[in-house]
This record gives sequence, structure tokens and C-alpha cells, in this order.
Amino acid sequence: MNIAVLGGGIAGLASTYHLRKQHPDATIHLLEASSRFGGKIISRQLGDCLLEGGPDSLLTEKPWCLDLCRELGMGDLLLGSNDAHRSFSILRDGVRHPFPTGCKLFIPQKIGPVITSPLLSLRAKLAMAQEPFRRFHAPEKDESLASFVTRHFGDEVLQRLAGPLLGGIYGGDPETMSMAATFPRLREMEQTHGSLVRGMRLAMKKMEQARVQNPQRRTSSLFTSLWDGMASLTDRLAAECADSLRPNTPVEHLAKTDHGWEVNGEAFDHCVC
Repeated sequence: MNIAVLGGGIAGLASTYHLRKQHPDATIHLLEASSRFGGKIISRQLGDCLLEGGPDSLLTEKPWCLDLCRELGMGDLLLGSNDAHRSFSILRDGVRHPFPTGCKLFIPQKIGPVITSPLLSLRAKLAMAQEPFRRFHAPEKDESLASFVTRHFGDEVLQRLAGPLLGGIYGGDPETMSMAATFPRLREMEQTHGSLVRGMRLAMKKMEQARVQNPQRRTSSLFTSLWDGMASLTDRLAAECADSLRPNTPVEHLAKTDHGWEVNGEAFDHCVC
């Protein structure tokens, strides 16, 4: 087989790596428009500081990237976040406000910190307080993060809490972020309990019971990064796939043919886009 992979970011590099393992006799070409591979993952050393130009971590609860790091021999470079000292603030009207400590993500669990937060109006606080007494029904089809949050808590909570927090995690626009792709557990919580407040409360209770029953169990951190920066992962993948890499090769023409695909006039049996 002759396979073209279009785009040399993390998706293209990981696809090429796995294709080479699954089809060792295939010829695989990874086409990248620029001279470097890694896409939006960029790590730079500035003095004593390691700076990330793109994503600075991955969600620990999604195991695929962790598994890939270990498979590449990078398990000893994995670095968990220090959740005991994790805090963040929201900038509003030029003033930095602490995120309400009573919220798990944007879902209130303690009413006191929410009521006293200057980030929200009385109307928004009342909407958050009323949510556990209502039963919400998820739409059959997928919806955006913006639609999901607004249905439960209103537009103000979206704009002042959920949007900055969750949109910041993914570097995306809540209006175009898929709930099924980004926060499937929250969708399941709504389907099971009808209320996010009730669902999160039960989830936290189960987690606490598990810790009491097994106090020696090490709690995983929420985020995981790499000691040498996130780009060390894409650099390692690029090294593993070195003879498949074709830099400075923008895709200017892509067409389906009777026998496969044509990329820039070159014939391929398959194309990963």
C-alpha cells in the first residue's frame, strides 16, 4: 500500500506512527506544509523557563496519549500537576477575581462561595441555586458547550465562568466545541441524573468513599505534562517516523480516483486527512 497522511501535527504524527506499526510493508508519506513537525505543539527554553506555545498538558483521564508516551519510552518524563495548589482567576472589567471555590468545574457544590462571588449577578446565582431542583433532558444529537451550559445555568455563567475556564482548556470557542468530543462525562451525568449539580455531588461522594476505603491509593493528577516540554513528544514521534516525513510539502490538490486518491498529482491507495 501507498498511504498519504496530510498534516504533520500531533494527529498526523501519531497516525503515521501507528500505520507504520500496523502495516510495516506499506509506504507512508507524511506531508507537512511547513519545515517543522509538531503543529501547534511548540516548546521553547527561555533562560531557566520552559515555555509552551500551544498546549501545556493533557487530561490524565484520557489515557491514549499517556499510553503513547510510555510506548515511546517516555514514561519517566511524565509530570503530574500539583493539584493541591491549583488555582485560577477570571479577569473581568480589568479586575482579577478568584474563581469560586465552591464550584467543581463550573458546577456549584458549595453555595456560600458562589453567593459571595462578585463575578456573578444575583440573577445568575439564583439560576445556579435552582438547577438541582429541575430535570434537564439532553438532546438526541450532539450540542455545543455553549448550548449545554446555557440550558443549565444561563448565558451569564457561560460568559463569566464556563467559557473562560473550559474554552481556555481547549483553546476553543464554546459555540463550536462539541460536548460529545470534549466533555462526554458531563453529557452522561445529565442523561443519568437530569441535573449537573446532583450528578457532580454523587460523583464527588463516590470518590470520597473510594479514598476512605483505600487511603493508600494514589490519586492521579488532573493534568499531565512532560519534563522536557510537550514538544518532546512530537519530536520523538518525528524521529520514529523520520523516513516517512516530507516537510515543505503543502497539499494543493486532493482528489478521489477510481483506484484511491491523488495528492498533488501523485497516486495513493489511501489518504488520512
